[in-house]
Amino acid sequence: MQTDQFELHDRIERDHWWFVARRRILAAAICARVPAGATLIDIGCGTGANIAALGESYRCIGIDAAESALSYARDAYPNIQFIRATGPDETSGLQADAFLLADVLEHIEDDSEFLSNWCRLLRPGGHLFITVPSSDVAWSPHDTNHGHHRRYTPERLSAVWETLETAEVTLMHFNSRLYPLVRALRAYTVWRGHTVGEADTDLWVPPFPLNGVLESIFAGERRSLVHAIELGGPSPYRRGVSLLAALRVGVPS
Repeated sequence: MQTDQFELHDRIERDHWWFVARRRILAAAICARVPAGATLIDIGCGTGANIAALGESYRCIGIDAAESALSYARDAYPNIQFIRATGPDETSGLQADAFLLADVLEHIEDDSEFLSNWCRLLRPGGHLFITVPSSDVAWSPHDTNHGHHRRYTPERLSAVWETLETAEVTLMHFNSRLYPLVRALRAYTVWRGHTVGEADTDLWVPPFPLNGVLESIFAGERRSLVHAIELGGPSPYRRGVSLLAALRVGVPS
């Protein structure tokens, strides 16, 4: 990501419907699996809002390779520990009970190696929560300008952890209720050849009433998604803008 995109995220992620609803879903998913007081590390934390939202329930640490992102995070959330690191060897032996990777793997060329390396810091039986963009939505200038290497099918995402010992895997689509709208927007930007938002992205904060409606629609998926995570069941949705995986690492499958 570019510096101006980090500035944009920091400016809008506390209000924008997608950021807010995704945080609500991720927080509910994590709380359903990880006991309060556990150590939770957000790998690729960006400007920090996701991990900060969990600070009252967990010992929270944000890690990112981009100092420009961490400078925003430290200013906005001084109660959360943020560390600049490009790999686990730069974290002074940290250990975690759970990892969050929220829309990170698509930025990594070798996503399997990246995940395997970081999982060395995860205690046996630790939980892993991953979100990535789904290939149900066509590749668009938004992906290119964000530095994405790929969008994911469920099969492509599950291949990322195939060398790890995992159990209780739940892999599902989400942001499904707004899928037709997002797909139409991305199709328009492909036709146009340019994004429609700020900083070469499709991100902008809609007018207040619409922003709230979009947040409610997206966040309204929370109950059915968490139910699937608690039971280790199938996805409640057939397609979506994104994919969500919840699994345990270091235990037999």
